[in-house]
Amino acid sequence: MNFKISIILIYILFLNVNVYSQIEHIQVSHPVYSLLVHFENLGLLPHKSLSNLPLQRKEIIECLILVRENDKNLSQNLILTLEKYEIEFGIKKANNKVFFASNSDSNQVLFLGLLSDDEKYIYHNKDDNNEISLKPLAKLDFRTENNNNQFQYVSLAQFGFRLNGTIENQVGYYLQATNGTILSGNRNIALEDIQLSQNIKLVDLNSDFDFTESHIRYDSKWFYAGIGRETRLIGSGMNQRLFVSNSSPASDAFMLGAKFSNFEYRFTHFSLLAIPDSNSIVGAGTHIPAKYIAMHRASFRPNWGEISYWEAITYTNRSIDIAYLNPLTFMKSLEHALRDRDNSMMGMDITIRPIIGLQIKGSYILDDIIFRNIGTGFWSNKAAMNIAAIYSTPWSLDFGVEYSRIEPYTFSHFNYQNSYTNIITQF
Repeated sequence: MNFKISIILIYILFLNVNVYSQIEHIQVSHPVYSLLVHFENLGLLPHKSLSNLPLQRKEIIECLILVRENDKNLSQNLILTLEKYEIEFGIKKANNKVFFASNSDSNQVLFLGLLSDDEKYIYHNKDDNNEISLKPLAKLDFRTENNNNQFQYVSLAQFGFRLNGTIENQVGYYLQATNGTILSGNRNIALEDIQLSQNIKLVDLNSDFDFTESHIRYDSKWFYAGIGRETRLIGSGMNQRLFVSNSSPASDAFMLGAKFSNFEYRFTHFSLLAIPDSNSIVGAGTHIPAKYIAMHRASFRPNWGEISYWEAITYTNRSIDIAYLNPLTFMKSLEHALRDRDNSMMGMDITIRPIIGLQIKGSYILDDIIFRNIGTGFWSNKAAMNIAAIYSTPWSLDFGVEYSRIEPYTFSHFNYQNSYTNIITQF
């Protein structure tokens, strides 16, 4: 029997995201997304979507306001949780404590203020058009595992900072950097964590671990653009996202998009890590070919859910191809015109809310197909799909079931470098 438990021993000055600028994204690890899924199941978020994360702070605020306007049937526990996030995201007034006073915040973190429930910053300043906040981060983490009656553990420490804000209500920025180490215990337990198992310093260099995510985003009415290194989730599902999955590490990309009340179109161009083609896999002697993925996603969002079309092209061993920088094109035909060297895919995802409390979510990817061989088990007919049903009860509990199927060789390519993967570490 394998039994695991993870306990956070010390949470110093918050590791939760407490940001007050409206333009920047809220990282996908924030617990507010779990609450939004529950509200989405209840039909309280018409024309909204959780199939393309992270969301902007202002999008989360819009969701919380929608829920508050229709909170008559919510349990008392949900209302209290909603109120917590209304304070955190600035919908309701918060009492901030700072180390360095500013024009907007002068209550300093001293003595008993350090242990209060108030928001705490190194520095925070806000006016009608601009905002900046700087926050320290620290965490001690203790994880245990009971495998065949053998008790094992690992303890970890992590420290860093978060800087975020907005400029003239149009430019949002975000930077988070942390560094951590294994204090004691079994290193293999730490490597069972997806994020830690993808860290080069920890896995390949047998050292400590560090992480950084950052982005800059510009918004102007219906148009937006951004660049950054982020963890992303793309595709509809419960525990699985097919287009950019839950196990995918943070990646570098720039994006352009158009967003309206019930429609969004986004072009994203990723820079990824290919498989090293040298004897060395890390360090100055390592040679890694260039690898890119260009991606389009168009989403229609009626009040009953969402339906989206998605396509992507993976290409390697050359510089950025201008043809794939076109934000409005059909990639499959374009890939053929460029001499059929690259790996193209297309798919759809859908979210349906047939009744209050129930959502059906699913995605489908078509990697390659030869129509005359459909149903024969031919190896080159490659596809993947997932479908999930999630039900939210009146007692603030969610239940769900999900089925996923990936045909052999899906996401692969004749040129192995063009596989639809992002190789971070190699065990």
